[in-house]
Amino acid sequence: MKARYHSYTPEQLFIIQINPEDIRRHNPLVAAIDDFIERHISLIPFSSKCINGIKGAPAIHAGMILKVIFYCYAKGCYSSREIEGRTKWDQNVIYLSGNRPLDHSTVCRFIGKYSEEIKDIFSRMVYVLKKIGLVNYDLVAIDGSKIQGYGSKEFTGNIKDFREQKRRIEKKISILLNNTINENPLPEKKLKRWEHNLEKISSFLADAESSGSNDNEHTRINLTDRDARLVKDSGRIYLGYNCQTAAEGTNNIIVGFDVSNNASDRSQLIQMLDEVKKHQDDENPSMKVVADAGYFTSENIEYAEENGIDLYLPEGKNEGGTQKKRKTAGRVMSKDCSLSNSDGVNSLTCPGGFVSTTNDPIHDHGNYSYRFYVPSAYCDHCKYRSKCHNNFRMGKSKRFNVKREYFDSQLARERMKNKLLSPEGRAVYNRRSCIIEHIFGEIKEYKHFRRFYHRGLEKVNTVWAIVCIAHNFRKLARLEYGL
Repeated sequence: MKARYHSYTPEQLFIIQINPEDIRRHNPLVAAIDDFIERHISLIPFSSKCINGIKGAPAIHAGMILKVIFYCYAKGCYSSREIEGRTKWDQNVIYLSGNRPLDHSTVCRFIGKYSEEIKDIFSRMVYVLKKIGLVNYDLVAIDGSKIQGYGSKEFTGNIKDFREQKRRIEKKISILLNNTINENPLPEKKLKRWEHNLEKISSFLADAESSGSNDNEHTRINLTDRDARLVKDSGRIYLGYNCQTAAEGTNNIIVGFDVSNNASDRSQLIQMLDEVKKHQDDENPSMKVVADAGYFTSENIEYAEENGIDLYLPEGKNEGGTQKKRKTAGRVMSKDCSLSNSDGVNSLTCPGGFVSTTNDPIHDHGNYSYRFYVPSAYCDHCKYRSKCHNNFRMGKSKRFNVKREYFDSQLARERMKNKLLSPEGRAVYNRRSCIIEHIFGEIKEYKHFRRFYHRGLEKVNTVWAIVCIAHNFRKLARLEYGL
C-alpha cells in the first residue's frame, strides 16, 4: 500500500501576511525596542544633521534605522550586509523597518554620522530604566574585555618593520619589471596589488617622518586600523581594543561603558567611576563598586576615598600584595618588609629587624622610588641572608627599592585590605563575578560578538555602545515584556 503525503510544491508563489499585532505579541524584544524608541527617544538631534529640507532625496527615517540596528545587534547580527539581508526575509525586521529595504552602506554611514546621538540614547536608556525601577546603584561591578579589531595582519608592525617591508616590495616590483623586459608576460593583477601596498606603507612612513615624533617607533600598529593596539586575551595576542563595562547588581543592566586601545585596566578605573556617577541618582549617593585586581593602583584607591566612593579593590601580585612571581617566590623583597612614616621620616624594617630610614625619593627608570640600605655587617649574622642576597660579600649593602606611590599610600591600602578581609567585604566582593562576568559571556559566547566590523576608536566606541544598548534591551524585554 502506497503512503500518502500532503501536497508539496516549493515552486509556487508565496504571499506571506505580516500582522503587526502578532509580531509584537509573540516577540517581546520587538515590542520593547519599538515602544522605547517611540516613547523615549527624540529624533530632533538626528533631523538637525539632515540637510535635505529644501532639495535632495528623502532620508531614511532615523527611528526605523535605530530599531533595526538595535534588534539585529540584540539577536547577534553585527555585519551591515547581514542587517541588509534581514530586511528582506526576517518578519520582525520587516515590521520594524516598515517593509522598506535598508542598504548596508546606509547602516555604516548612520553609525559613523550619529555617534554622539547613539551614545546619548544609552544615557537616556539608563535614566528610563532607573525611573521604572530596573536599575539599582547599591552595587556596581566594573570589568573589561578584549575585543579583536578589524584590521589586516599583513599591515601590522612598527616603523622599523614597515621600512623593511617597503624595501622588500620595491625589490619585488623591480624584479617583476625586469622580467617583463625579457619578454615575459606582465602579471598586472600582482603588480597592482604590490603598488597599492607600497603606496599604503609609504604614506604612513611619510606621515611619521613629517610629524617628527618617535612615539610610535616601537609601537606595533595596523595600517588598516591605526587605533587598534596589541592586547592579550586568554593566552592569545592580537590587535584589538579594551572594552570597559559597568553593570548594576540587581538586574545586571549595563550602566556605563568605554573603549580604549590601552590593554591595561589600571588607567581605566577612574574614567569608569566618573561614567557611572554621571548616571547615578543624586538622591541615593551611597554606592558600592567592585573591580578585580587588574585595576589596582594606589591612585585609584585614593581617588575613590576622596570622592566618597565605597570601592572594593583587591591588591594585585605586582603591587606589593601577598602573591609573588614564581622566580622570586623564595626571596626576601621589599614587599616582605614593614614600612612606616613618623615625623616626616620614612623607615623600612627588614625581616631581620634592621630599621633603615630615608627622606627624599630618587628618580629611577621613569618612577620615583625610596631607597633603603641595610649594611652588610648586620646581614652577616642574619638568618635571612641566604634568601635576601644573591651574592653576599662584606662591604656590599642590601638595597630595598619602594615606589613612592606605593609607600605614600600604605595607609589607604591597609584600609582597603582590612575592608576586603571583613565578612561584609568578602560577601560584597564575591558578588563581582556573578554581576559582570556573565555579561561578557553572553555577549561574546552566546551572541558571538568577538570582533569589531568598524575601524577607528571613535566608531568602535559607538559600536560598543550599540552592543551595550542591545544587551539592556534583552534585559528590558525579559523583565517587562515577559521574554
